[in-house]
Amino acid sequence: MAEKEKELKRKIKTAEKKLDNDLLAKYHSLKESEIMEIVIHDKWLSSIYHSTNEEMDRIYHNLAGRVRELVERYETPLPNLSNDVKELTAKVDQHLKKMGFRW
Repeated sequence: MAEKEKELKRKIKTAEKKLDNDLLAKYHSLKESEIMEIVIHDKWLSSIYHSTNEEMDRIYHNLAGRVRELVERYETPLPNLSNDVKELTAKVDQHLKKMGFRW
C-alpha cells in the first residue's frame, strides 16, 4: 500500500514538473497580442463584468427594499388615517375626562 502511494506521489510530482516546464515554454512563446488578450479580455474584463454585476445587484436590492418600505408606509390612505386619528382622539378625550381633566 505504501509502495503504491509513493509511486502515485512520484507520478504526480513528475506530471506537475512537466506541466510547469510546458507552461514556461508556452509563456516564452506568447506574442504581445496574445498576452494582451489574456490580460485584458480574460482577466480585467471578466473582473470588471463581475464587479459591475455585483454592484447592480446591490443597487437592485437596495431599491427593492426602499420600494417595500414606501409601500408599507403609504399603503393606508390618508382619509382612513384621518378617521383613525379622530376615533383615537375621541377615546383619549374620554379617558382624560374620566381622569378629571377639563379644557
